[in-house]
Amino acid sequence: YMSRATNSISDIIDGVTLNLRGAGTVSLDVETDLEAVKENIQTFVDQINTVRSLIQDYTKVTTTGSSVSTDSDSEQTQIGSLLTGNYGVQLISSRLKEAVAGTGIGFDWATDTFTSLSSVGIMTDAEEGSVTAGLLVIDEEALDAALEKDIDGVASLFSAYYEGSTNSSDFSYSSHIQGITEAGSYKVSYTVSGGAITSATINGHAAKISGNTILGQGMDNPENGLLLEVKNLTNGSYSGTAYMKLGKSGELINNLSDLTDDKSGPLAFLEDNYDDFTAMIDKKISYEEDRISL
Repeated sequence: YMSRATNSISDIIDGVTLNLRGAGTVSLDVETDLEAVKENIQTFVDQINTVRSLIQDYTKVTTTGSSVSTDSDSEQTQIGSLLTGNYGVQLISSRLKEAVAGTGIGFDWATDTFTSLSSVGIMTDAEEGSVTAGLLVIDEEALDAALEKDIDGVASLFSAYYEGSTNSSDFSYSSHIQGITEAGSYKVSYTVSGGAITSATINGHAAKISGNTILGQGMDNPENGLLLEVKNLTNGSYSGTAYMKLGKSGELINNLSDLTDDKSGPLAFLEDNYDDFTAMIDKKISYEEDRISL
């Protein structure tokens, strides 16, 4: 038996709150709302496609006229859009495509069921002339199969938060410092003598030892703040890999934060360059006006 001071109990079943209304016995079934999960994934894809469509519209090149050539010139004319060839927009497009198409940060094909969006049926339509060309499309059958196989794995792939794990039973993930520790895969090694940890490294850098824990350190090191708990304190040397996974939502959040920064983002640099270019043109105009007056 367990007793609580309130009829609303949330610390017995992870993720479930029980609201007790009377004495008695009841059977409780907890199921995942797969349709709600799929709706969230569809929203994720739709929002990415909104950005991709906007970039396509701002950078597209339209060809007009006949494809028949005369002896002198072709009768075709190519018309660029507002930001055709703009390197700032190209950088943004490239960064977002890499985030969407690449393997999740800290994910490993040997330990994770799903490591990329393509592994759950989300891919870019590469068919030229298609109405969805260049946009993400969902293979419903592949997504359903992924949800059926490992829904937690799908959730991890889309997560906006860090998730720590290891591939070894000798040590386990304990915690990390938000905003300091970076997502990634880290090689871990440690040595035990006399039942105590005598040396330890994370990512090849010396780690801080405290009791049965080892801590990544170094302001410039990505593993800074990663805390691991050593389970095996038998004399000997041990090694393995620690993972700080960041799902695609979190990866895109970080990318968008960098790309839209009003001081260091590519559009901010682009605006500064245009300001300098405009000032240079104004100066040249003033110079030429003086020449005309003379």
